[in-house]
This record gives sequence, C-alpha cells and structure tokens, in this order.
Amino acid sequence: TTAKQSKLHGNFVGWRMSKKVIELIRVSTEGQAGKDRGGIPAQKTANRRTADQNGLEIVKTIELANVSGTAVLSAPEIRELLRLMESSEIHGVVTKEFSRLMRPENFSDYALLQAFVDTRTTLYLPEGPIDLTSKSGRLIGTIRAAIAGLERTEILERVWLAKEEKRKLGKHPQSPITLPFGVGYDAPTGRWYYKPEAEKVREAFR
Repeated sequence: TTAKQSKLHGNFVGWRMSKKVIELIRVSTEGQAGKDRGGIPAQKTANRRTADQNGLEIVKTIELANVSGTAVLSAPEIRELLRLMESSEIHGVVTKEFSRLMRPENFSDYALLQAFVDTRTTLYLPEGPIDLTSKSGRLIGTIRAAIAGLERTEILERVWLAKEEKRKLGKHPQSPITLPFGVGYDAPTGRWYYKPEAEKVREAFR
C-alpha cells in the first residue's frame, strides 16, 4: 500500500509540475516541407528532446510552411500562436532554433518578442529557456533576434552574388518559371532556345 501511495504521489507531482507548451515548426519553402526532406522531422525530434529535458508537455503544434522568417508576423498561424499564448494554461513555446521563430528585417518585427513579455511566455530552445521578462532574457532575446536577421541578410547576399555570376556568364540564374513566354533554357548545356509557342508571340507582333 505504501509503495502504491508513493507511486500515486509521484504521478500526481509529475502531473502537477508539467508545463504546457506550444511547439512551433517553420520551414521557409514548400520543398523543405516535403516528406523526403528532413526539415520538419528534425525540428519535431529536437522539440521533443527539449520538452523531455525541461519537463514540458506539448499540447499543440503550429506548423508553418513556405513562410520566411521575415513574414511570420503576417502569417495566420502566428496570429493563432499569439492568441493561444494569452491563455494562463500555456507556459511556453518550444522550437528548434531562434530563427524558426523569426528573422527580423526591421524593428517592427520585434513586436513578436514583446508578445512573449506581455503574456509571460517562456521560449524554450535546445540550449536552454529564454525568459524574455527578465533582464538577461531581454538582452539575450534581442541579440539572438539581431543575429538571426543578420544571417538572413548574409544568406541573401551570397545567393544573389552567385546568381549575378551566372548571369554574367550568360546562364539563367533563376528558376524556369521566370523565363519569358516561349523561351527555354537547358541548364546542363547552358543553351537558350525558343519553344514552339514562341510562334504565337511572332504572330502577335506580325
């Protein structure tokens, strides 16, 4: 009986101390959301490990696909997240890395961090929690957000520099969807050509 009571007491304490959190998953492109890509499964695995380490209970998953880090504030999923954070039952938000939450492009994007302060919601990352209501948490959160935004700028610069080099070499630097109507490009050979429908353009001009 004593052992049974001890077990029940332990279960009660564990239940009482369980902190309900929302899991946030975000991928920037639809391609990253594909079943053959590891983006979403890797984030889920990391989030569950973080939840286990901190005694958290994931009660809801919010998943964003094809949403960049600078567009999260306008996403309906994030608006739903902010609404849920207002509940006293929600203790925190768990995500794989800070950039999954946001990659600020301007200072207005930091309003998302203020929502964590207003609702006293803790952000849980694999390296540890960030309490944005504390002085240290406010400092760390601001720095992490700034770094995430800087990383995005550097990524864009590298991408566009690579595209500019391809353009200078006479190659097509973008995806096929950006080609004019009736124009084709063969990437392996670097050859430009006209498609049969180009005759429609010729006839229209005639």
